[in-house]
Amino acid sequence: MIPAVLLVMFLSLGFQESPAPRNQAHLVERRELPQDLNLPFRENGFTVATVTIVNEGSQPLDVDTAKIRVLNPKNKEVPVATVSEVVPKMVKSGARVPNVSTPNPGGVYRPMPGEPGYGRPLDAGVSLGGSRGGVIDLGRVERLKASIEKYQLKSAQIKPGERLEGFLYLKTDKPPEELKGTTIVLTPELTLTVE
Repeated sequence: MIPAVLLVMFLSLGFQESPAPRNQAHLVERRELPQDLNLPFRENGFTVATVTIVNEGSQPLDVDTAKIRVLNPKNKEVPVATVSEVVPKMVKSGARVPNVSTPNPGGVYRPMPGEPGYGRPLDAGVSLGGSRGGVIDLGRVERLKASIEKYQLKSAQIKPGERLEGFLYLKTDKPPEELKGTTIVLTPELTLTVE
């Protein structure tokens, strides 16, 4: 009798599903950003919020990022910045996308096909993306824009059971503790509260 009970318990443990992700939003500190997006957002007047949306319904869910409204805890609207608003401030501040490519054995960064600077000759000892004098930085603006766009929450139709994740770049430099409780209205039916 006891072995049968143990067998049933063992089998039920093996088939338990992990908890489904839930709709959530939280503010991201710089140290939590992906390596290729480690940029000075707060220093440039932006706060990054990550949003996860899971369609648990039976109908597709339309998310239009142009219609998203963000309200701070005092119920005042916080504008959501577009990539075209973020990039110029990052460029002006001197921000650079960290080079996450591995250098070749000679220690000189060689862009891969499709990357800015590919096909251009490099002299020995010249590196791309550095910040010291005399350093060539080909495609800096394009890399910044591509990196910021890569993680931005995008408009989409989320089918039942699917999930959408991305960052919203909020036009505020307030520290995260002052923005806890901020409301993100994604659709009339879907509102998230920043944790």
